[in-house]
Amino acid sequence: MGRLDGKVIVLSDATQGIGRAAAIAFANEGAQVTATDINGEKLKKLEGIRVIPFFNYSNG
Repeated sequence: MGRLDGKVIVLSDATQGIGRAAAIAFANEGAQVTATDINGEKLKKLEGIRVIPFFNYSNG
């Protein structure tokens, strides 16, 4: 049983650095993590984490 069981976490910029570390740590503690980032390919590598690709409206 993790410290964050039953909690929901939403993270942006979650594919590298502290955002990625936080997403993994929160998931390992039992939270339901939803992550988003502009880099959709790296988002796919976040196992056990619900991901939402960032849509860049300026690219048309």
